[in-house]
Amino acid sequence: MKNDIDMNSFKIARYRRQVVLEYRGNPLIEALPHILTEKQALKVIPSKPVFDKSERNHPASIRIHYLARIRNFFEAFPHHFELQEQISTIIRAGYLNRNPASSAHVKQLNDGYDRVRLKDHTHTNYSLPSTAECIAIIGNSGSGKTEACLRVLSLYDRVIVHPKYGLYQIVWLKIDCPSVGSLKQLCMSFFLAVDSLLGTQYCAEYASRGKTPDEMLAHMASVSNIHCIGLLVIDEIQHLMSCKESESTKMMNFFVTLSNTVNVPILLVGTPKALPLLQNNLRQARRASGAGSYRFSRFAKDDPDWQELLENLWEYQWVNNPGPLTNEIKEVLYDESQGILALVTTLFRLAQHRAISTSHEKLSVNLIRRVAREKMSDVQPMIAALRNNDEDALLRYDDILTDLIKYTAPKASNVNKSEPQQLYIPPELANAFYLLAEEGYNAEDVLGALKKASKILPEASPYQLSGVAHELLVNGPLTESEVKKQSLLKKVDPPDLDADDLRLAYFDAEDEGIDVYQILNESGMIKNPAEEFVINQ
Repeated sequence: MKNDIDMNSFKIARYRRQVVLEYRGNPLIEALPHILTEKQALKVIPSKPVFDKSERNHPASIRIHYLARIRNFFEAFPHHFELQEQISTIIRAGYLNRNPASSAHVKQLNDGYDRVRLKDHTHTNYSLPSTAECIAIIGNSGSGKTEACLRVLSLYDRVIVHPKYGLYQIVWLKIDCPSVGSLKQLCMSFFLAVDSLLGTQYCAEYASRGKTPDEMLAHMASVSNIHCIGLLVIDEIQHLMSCKESESTKMMNFFVTLSNTVNVPILLVGTPKALPLLQNNLRQARRASGAGSYRFSRFAKDDPDWQELLENLWEYQWVNNPGPLTNEIKEVLYDESQGILALVTTLFRLAQHRAISTSHEKLSVNLIRRVAREKMSDVQPMIAALRNNDEDALLRYDDILTDLIKYTAPKASNVNKSEPQQLYIPPELANAFYLLAEEGYNAEDVLGALKKASKILPEASPYQLSGVAHELLVNGPLTESEVKKQSLLKKVDPPDLDADDLRLAYFDAEDEGIDVYQILNESGMIKNPAEEFVINQ
C-alpha cells in the first residue's frame, strides 16, 4: 500500500550551526530548535490565559465563556525546567547514532527491513551502541504530569521535512497505553498516531486482521527507524498492570529493545500504580531512569510553589467584584483540593461560574466550599481520605489520588489466600520493600517490619531500613535501643569480589553516601557517548 505524504504540509528543515561539537553534521539535530537557556524557557513554558480587566464589565453570559480560558493556565516550576532540559538532551542524544547523512543510516534501514521480513523486532545485523535513554514520570491523576510533558514538547515541531534526504522526521510521538494492556492495541495506537501526523496508511497496512503481535512490533520498529522518531511518549503506562504478566513483560521488553536497537528514547508516563511494573523488573527500572525519573505529587499546604500558584491563578477573576486572596480563601482552596493541581483550577473556575450565574459576583469561602461539595461531589470521598490521611480509605483510590504504591504479591507468597494479596506501599519505603520482597518474605510482614524500622530510624537509607527490617523478620520484635545499636546500622561487608567487579560500586556508594552513578562515572566506567560512539565521516 502506497503512503503518499504531502511535503508542503510540514515545516522544511532549516539547519542551524551547533555549539555542541558532537551535534554538528547531523541534520536530525541541526533542524531542531536552539537549545534554550533557563531565561528563555521561563518565557515559553508557562501558559497565561487571555485576560483583560475590562472584560469584568461584559455581560454575564459572555463572561461565563471566558472562564474556559482557565483551562489554559499553566504555571511553571523548577521541576518543569529540569524536565525541559532532560527532554532536550535525550532527543539529541538519541540522534547521535542516527544520521541520514552517513552510510550507517542505510544499513540501519536495511536492518529494519530484515526485522519485518523475519517478523522479529529484536533482530539486528548492524547496530551501534545505543545512545538513547528513557525517562519515567510518575504522578497522581491531576498532578499535571501529562500537561507538563505536552508543554515542553510543544516547543518542538512534530514533523520536519528533509527534502535532501527524502525524510519526514517525527521529532516526538505521543500515544496512550491501551486500557486493556494489549500489544495489538498499542501497535494500532502507534500506527494511527503516525497516520494522523503524516497522512499515511500504516495502520491499514500493518495492523490489518491476521497480523500477529510480533509482525506488528517489527513494523512499529521499522516505522520508528524510517521516520527517525526523536522521542516516543507512552502515557497511561499503569494500564499494563491490568493485563497478563506475560503481555506487560513483553511490552516493556519491546520498549527497551526499541531504545537499544533503533535508538529511540522513551518517555513513560503513569500513576503510582505503574511503579511495581518498573520496580519488579530491574532491567526496566534501570532503563526507565537512565536520564532521570520524575515524581509529580500534590502540593503541600505550606509549599511556596503552592502559594505562588494560588496568587497567579487568583488574577484571573471575571466576576464584577474581584476580592483579595485572603488566608481564609487559601485555606478553603487547599482543603477542598488537597493540593491537587487539576482540582484547584477546576474549583476556581466552577466557583466563578456560580458567582456570575447567581449575580453574587464575588468569591467567598462559603461559596467555594458549597461549589466543591455540590459540583465536585464525585471526588469528595477521595478528598476526605486525603484530608484525614485515612490509609484504609486511600487504598480504594490507588490509581486516582493516593501517594501509595500498589503491590500484588506473587503466588508463592500467597498460597494461603484465595485472592491475590495486594498491599499499598508508601513511596519512601518502596526501595527497601522490594529489596526484601524479592527475597521471598511475606509481603505483608515485610511492610509491617519496614514501618516499625522507619519510625525508629526516620533518617535511615533504604539499604539500612531493609537491614533493620530483616532483623525484625528473623529475630522478632526489638527495642528501640537494640535497633539503634551500631551492629544493626553498620554496612554489610561487600562479598568477596574481584577488584574490577562493578558490584563493588554499590558498596562504595553506600560508604560514601553518594549515588552509584557518581562512583561509576568517576572511576571511568561510564563513557561519554560523543567521544566513544560518534562516527566521524
